[in-house]
Amino acid sequence: MPPLVVFLMTNYNSMRIIDVVKESLKSLAEIDYPRYEVIVADNASNDGSLAEIKKTLEKLHMSAKIVYNRRNTGYTGGINTAYAARRREAKYVAIMNNDFVINPNTFRELVEIIEQDESIGAVQGIILNHYNRSIIDTSGGVLTGFLKPLMLCHGEPPPCPQRVVVTSYPEGVFSLIRVKAIQQVNRGLDIVLQPEIFAYYDDVMLGAQLWNAGYRVVTVPLIVGSHARSATFRRMNPVQRYLLIRGHTIFNEVVKSRYQGLIRQLLLRGALLGVIAEKKAYRDPNPWIPSLAVRRGIALAKRIIRRIGGTLSLSKIPYIDVDIDEVLLAATTGLGFNYLKRLHGRKAVAKIATIYNYKSK
Repeated sequence: MPPLVVFLMTNYNSMRIIDVVKESLKSLAEIDYPRYEVIVADNASNDGSLAEIKKTLEKLHMSAKIVYNRRNTGYTGGINTAYAARRREAKYVAIMNNDFVINPNTFRELVEIIEQDESIGAVQGIILNHYNRSIIDTSGGVLTGFLKPLMLCHGEPPPCPQRVVVTSYPEGVFSLIRVKAIQQVNRGLDIVLQPEIFAYYDDVMLGAQLWNAGYRVVTVPLIVGSHARSATFRRMNPVQRYLLIRGHTIFNEVVKSRYQGLIRQLLLRGALLGVIAEKKAYRDPNPWIPSLAVRRGIALAKRIIRRIGGTLSLSKIPYIDVDIDEVLLAATTGLGFNYLKRLHGRKAVAKIATIYNYKSK
């Protein structure tokens, strides 16, 4: 008998993307796989989107469990609530955004791949750009030595990669994860993602936990669906910026690396520069937000370290190293982290393309 797979999806005030959400649900109803269930966690929506989801499920004659949070707990909280409501015999869970549309014809093969190798904690495939399916949205997440997450094969034509490869973390957009591994890395707690990370770095943290527990995270050369990226978060806003900086800070405190102290200085330096130089660029009504994000991130990281039983190590995770000139530039100049990340990001993208054997644009 094929193993039971549970799809975990969140919803929060998604009326402005409801057509994509409906397409996502329709794709789940058409999956070529005999044993699965769908759980939708609603984060206290008040825009009518939940009613539309229920209507869509009814129209599709699709049985799905809907669970409710009393407030908006973010992607992380929604996924965790859905996970706690799963059937206990589930061997795998698939976490997915509600703006991701699955390819019904390749999911069975994804399950077969993880079934054949107990060392795989999470697997994903090639995810196309929903609005331009001739290019890739992401084929997995790759970390750099400065703990900057980058999307493998982003903007490249499929297939990319052309072979099974290891990655730093499973993308929260859509990944298939072994329940046994989730339970192990979270010491039996009924969560997938760390609840302190409302959004951003939640999936990166899970990847770090899996690798540190001896599991692998892999991407396979299968087109598994398409993603309407930025449908949930569009352009940079103060809340998004706060969550991104806080998530980066949390991850840096939990995951030990040789540049941990330097990264902390860069985050703090960037926060101070944000008060002066970046206020105009971000049109931020509260320029103290970055500083607050760093301080709060350091405090929240302590909770996670206690929960998972200690810190993690970057050395156990596949990542792209930092060149010495980048380290010297970071350590000896007054540049903020945003500029350094752009410089570092360009170099890292080129390195990733070389390592994974494709041409970067």
